[in-house]
Amino acid sequence: MLWSRLRSWMRGTLKRSRLESEMDAELHFHIETFVEDLVRGGMSRQEAMRRARLEFGGIDRTKEECREARGVSLLDSLLQDLRQTFRMLRKNPGFTFIVVLTLALGIGANTAIFSVVNSFALRPLPVKDPSRLVVVAQQFQGGSFLGGLSYPDLLDYRAKSDAFEEMAGFNLDFAGLSTGASPRRIAIAYVTGNYFSMLGVQPAVGRLILPTEGQHLGADPVIVLGYALWQREFGGAPDMVGKNVKLNGRRFTVIGVADKNFRGTVSILELDAYVPLSMMSTATPSENLWTKRDARTLLVLAYPKPNVSLGQAEASLNVAAAQLEKEYPTTNHAVNLQVIRERLARPTPSVSPHLPLVLSLFLMLAGLVLLVACVNVANLVLVRATLRQKEIAVRTSLGATPLRIARLLVTESVVLALLGGVVGTFFGFAASRLLGSIRLPGDLPANRER
Repeated sequence: MLWSRLRSWMRGTLKRSRLESEMDAELHFHIETFVEDLVRGGMSRQEAMRRARLEFGGIDRTKEECREARGVSLLDSLLQDLRQTFRMLRKNPGFTFIVVLTLALGIGANTAIFSVVNSFALRPLPVKDPSRLVVVAQQFQGGSFLGGLSYPDLLDYRAKSDAFEEMAGFNLDFAGLSTGASPRRIAIAYVTGNYFSMLGVQPAVGRLILPTEGQHLGADPVIVLGYALWQREFGGAPDMVGKNVKLNGRRFTVIGVADKNFRGTVSILELDAYVPLSMMSTATPSENLWTKRDARTLLVLAYPKPNVSLGQAEASLNVAAAQLEKEYPTTNHAVNLQVIRERLARPTPSVSPHLPLVLSLFLMLAGLVLLVACVNVANLVLVRATLRQKEIAVRTSLGATPLRIARLLVTESVVLALLGGVVGTFFGFAASRLLGSIRLPGDLPANRER
């Protein structure tokens, strides 16, 4: 039964013109036959035609019943509704423009806001096992913000705590890059030797900084270029490996280029280059992280061991912190270590405990913008519906059922929503690119989606 109905529907759809001709011929045959019978009974031909039309109830109505029997009436009605919808939208360009623009602005703004939140906190880093990656930060008694660690503290926590597979640190800075032309200010990260190996980042060209490098103060003046900087400043030349560049007036040897998808471990900023932490004191003597325990500007990432919870990892670190407090009471007094999931701690060097709430409010703001746009569009559609009462009354008097009228109105709304969605997609893409092109202080590009 189902196959017969499906075959009838396909036949009625694919061979519609032929079936329409056959239906016209059959209806005219029955009408003519009925008229001839009435004429032979003594009725005039004009009266016989009138009686035949009354008997058959109108040719168009009979055709519609035949189409419904074949199962093609719904498709015809949908096509008619679409044609009528586009005709009505062309007749009211002002209404169409305002509705589509309102939806597009709401969708575009919503998309742009979500892209910012996604870039800051939702999109996982392109590293190995990002769900396990955590941030280790410390908080002083009575303080409300979490801060970084010093390099000596990192070494001690790495040695004294058995809850982590590995811990690595990095420090953000701005430096002047000189390649023979005028220097450019770039965003760099001074990283510990195990930074890339711990994160599982692969090189696009050459190699990355090794765990054996950067072990001694001022050693290993090497640099890893970010993929975007490599493309932008050096045209993606593979022979850059082995060449020298000047960073803050000091000569560094390019050893490789980071993977295309790796843009650093701070989402708000796209890093341009990576240098061993051992070179930081020579580049910025005022921030000697190598020996000073109170120079707590090192951001620390770590992988807890399997089956070790955040609470257990935090407790292990605080046991080590208590030991360090006894050894260094001046610099390590009343220090509390916290372990935080990476995606909640990426945006800023100093991690605020209120960050999840801020991001939630940001997403709520995005939803509110779209809701306001939808409410405005709904009001416009309702106002227009009150102005179309006469049109709807005429359609009803011509035989249109309430269901058919409702279907037409729904089709118009769906078409407007689709048009607004298409235009809003372009608006959202343009707004996201605009946000991505915003320059941070020092002519540094904000991190952006690609």
